[in-house]
Amino acid sequence: AEPPAQPKNGERELELLARYSGSELANEDINLAAEGVDAGAQEEDADVAGDTWFLKFQRRLERSPRQVVRYSWGGQPLWISAPPEEAKNSAWPPPCGRCGAPCLFELQLLPTLLYEVRRRCAASIGDYDIEWGTVLVYTCSQDCVVARGTVARVAADALVLVQPAV
Repeated sequence: AEPPAQPKNGERELELLARYSGSELANEDINLAAEGVDAGAQEEDADVAGDTWFLKFQRRLERSPRQVVRYSWGGQPLWISAPPEEAKNSAWPPPCGRCGAPCLFELQLLPTLLYEVRRRCAASIGDYDIEWGTVLVYTCSQDCVVARGTVARVAADALVLVQPAV
């Protein structure tokens, strides 16, 4: 379980502002401002909406920074960036392709999983360049299965949505 959110008192932000103010980057920004150049204004305008999603994602992960999977059957995913158009539709997610029951959010893989796998199983990954922002998994609300023979049962397919890294 994730620890509860910590109250926001602004101490961390003030610490970061103080570090920035004493850095070379701040001096460069001051010099650019004196020349009438708005450093990064175009980038900031384009990223404002995306930052909201990412900051929410980041704040939530700060509660438990080593978590690699979020399990919340029937809950809500934690988007790393704006959800894709199809996920904004009231018909999202589509019904189960096997039985027609509604699909529900079940779990998501976090980018910290990649870090932990690389750290613990570097030889298994090799030189593969694997990256994602978050991987969302939706499953059948009725947990439908297919009988194989008389004993074994195979779970239904899952709907997987991958958000790229930001």
